[in-house]
Amino acid sequence: MNWISLIVGTLLGGIIGFSSSTLLSLIQRRWAQRDRQERARKLLSAVVNEVKTAVSRVDTFVELVSEGKISFGRIYTGLWDSTMIELATHVDDLDILRTLHWFYYKFDLINFNLDRGGEHILTAHGFAQSSICKMRKELPILISFVE
Repeated sequence: MNWISLIVGTLLGGIIGFSSSTLLSLIQRRWAQRDRQERARKLLSAVVNEVKTAVSRVDTFVELVSEGKISFGRIYTGLWDSTMIELATHVDDLDILRTLHWFYYKFDLINFNLDRGGEHILTAHGFAQSSICKMRKELPILISFVE
């Protein structure tokens, strides 16, 4: 009789221990997934703010060069450069990533020509001028993804 109760107690203890550790593991995974989603949402929000600032800089650049003034101010893209891979792994909507990539591709073209200086500033102005209308149109769509 003692052996039977010992075996039953051991089996029940093992089953309870296994199921509680499995349940705890599932809860931890859910928390980790929720934390990753929250971090991706915050990163995406920060990148969209960077895009808003960059679009206003492009707008100012186009105005200054059109008025005959020269602006050597670069468009800041450091946040995108440092979070691009993390966003690509955690953001499920490909339209967001495609739109962000388009924005930053245009920003890089403008920065590249600004860095070269001289007559390339007019090339940067051409890129900026040809892209600013689409940037203004796409920016509210990008903002709506975040909200």
